[in-house]
Amino acid sequence: MIAMAGLSPSETKILVAKAFAFQAFEAHRYELLRGSYFDESQYLAEFSSSNNLNKAKLNDEPLFDYLNWFHSVLLSSLLSKVPQLSTELGRFGTTLEHFISEQNLGSELKRLLDKIVASVSLYVPRQAAPAISLDWSSESMLTTCVAGRTVPDGPNSRKITLIFDLSTLDPVSFHSIPWILSHEFWCHCLADLGSVTKVGCDPTAAYEEGWMDSVQDGLIRSQSGSLFNASSLVRIIDFWEAYIVKRRTKASANVLWGSEVAEHFLGLLIQKLPDLDPISLFRQISVDLNALVLDQDVKGQVVDKIGHLLQINALHSVGDGAPLFGDVRSDGVAVTMRQWLADVVRHASVNGKCDVPQLIKLLKINA
Repeated sequence: MIAMAGLSPSETKILVAKAFAFQAFEAHRYELLRGSYFDESQYLAEFSSSNNLNKAKLNDEPLFDYLNWFHSVLLSSLLSKVPQLSTELGRFGTTLEHFISEQNLGSELKRLLDKIVASVSLYVPRQAAPAISLDWSSESMLTTCVAGRTVPDGPNSRKITLIFDLSTLDPVSFHSIPWILSHEFWCHCLADLGSVTKVGCDPTAAYEEGWMDSVQDGLIRSQSGSLFNASSLVRIIDFWEAYIVKRRTKASANVLWGSEVAEHFLGLLIQKLPDLDPISLFRQISVDLNALVLDQDVKGQVVDKIGHLLQINALHSVGDGAPLFGDVRSDGVAVTMRQWLADVVRHASVNGKCDVPQLIKLLKINA
């Protein structure tokens, strides 16, 4: 088991024990839940209580020895509470033992990040990713049990830190780590490429936190089939949906606005420019704009200008008849403005690729 830089030995023990228990439980979820009155919350409580914090803080004890102790304590406790599930718990214990002996959580997460980084060549082949490193940290009182933070690690490198609230870590947040890594990579690692002064992102930024989050969500879902086994994919997506809902409840209005404008802009491209491979065009425009070294306020102006031209407020005002991907046919001004935006994108595009600096000029934004 490789060291997880940024976590103490005791924090590493707690994280790995919970992670392996979550994964083993997911593999046997239905047979464990259907076989007795014991519900999911009770299993999770057992994982936490068996993950003895005082025991974990014995830093001189090797991680492997601690995990084997955790396995023994957890199985004994569960068998005493639901003895009728001895067969099912035996299978659960065997799977947990496999994770302990065969899996390396730090390596698995790094391998996952490498796959996400490699996907740049599939979705935006002209873009070169900076060098990416992965770190870990523990904090309390997080909005979600797992969060991400990206900081420059040099002019052409970025460092992603996964932050865990170990006391409240739950399966939803743990299984959403792929989505979190995708957000950190596409939204932040690929922002302001080449800048030597970038220090991070304003959490209320409409473009980097809002628009690009919508982009990366589509990208990670497109890639999910190559990241996970087909048998686990539906559950993984369910976890992501629950994580996103919780995350969005804490998001600023500016971030939600950026995400909505991006979704409507994609809809416009699909409707008006079907010959230009609109999904690929949307991703290319988004990633190229994100990569430009521009003040966040300028990128926010792009969001606001496109949102104005899309007449999103007019779309909402006509109720059920407002198509996300269509025109507001009852409002001639809105139809004209949306068509003008589509024409501008076409004018700035050559061979299916949009010249983003030219697009910014055509939108009359001073960059």
